[in-house]
Amino acid sequence: MSAIRLSPLWPLRYATMTQEAPIRALLVADDPALGLSIATTLRAGGVEVLDAGAEPLDRTAAAALALALDAQPDILVSALRRPHRTQLSAITAARRNGWAAPLVVLSASGDWRAQLAAYYSGADVVLAEPLDPEELMITVRGLVPDKG
Repeated sequence: MSAIRLSPLWPLRYATMTQEAPIRALLVADDPALGLSIATTLRAGGVEVLDAGAEPLDRTAAAALALALDAQPDILVSALRRPHRTQLSAITAARRNGWAAPLVVLSASGDWRAQLAAYYSGADVVLAEPLDPEELMITVRGLVPDKG
């Protein structure tokens, strides 16, 4: 697994973009190291990160759905290394329950079918790994423009 590498000056580029009310992102990751890398990237960009934890996949998706409906984050970032029906059904269930906040899916799979399934389930953006930290921040800020 490769970690996301940040330039030492990277947070300074986004320091002027943060406002008093930061973007609140719910992060769902099935790999603790990947989750930590993504959380570090988001926090360096001034995003408040709510973490669903790194539980077994079925529990992670259920926890994310419960948190999304309860905490009402501005955006959900789902970083699951394995394409899995539970992730897709959690996305679909959240959308059916009226959760309209943007959803970014990070895909380790190069399979276009898995990426297309994420879109059909309700993802707004699917980013392929290896992930560019600046691309993630541009995506998050672009999907939540009134806070970014």
